[in-house]
Amino acid sequence: MDQFITNYFKLLSSLSLAMDFSSRGVMRHHQRVALIALQIGKLYGLNPNQLERLFTAAILHDAGSSTWEEKIN
Repeated sequence: MDQFITNYFKLLSSLSLAMDFSSRGVMRHHQRVALIALQIGKLYGLNPNQLERLFTAAILHDAGSSTWEEKIN
């Protein structure tokens, strides 16, 4: 199971990096958002399952948009 989790987080990180390359935005934006969200989640006492879901949502938060104009609106 640990191998699956490791590969899952690597996959999400790779997808977020690909989203960064597809736009003219700030590199590693999605990863920084996810790490900040995790720190906030820890401050609020979220359990590991909740933190995993929070990380997933945060790192993929712009997955449906392809341009900065779409992200702004």
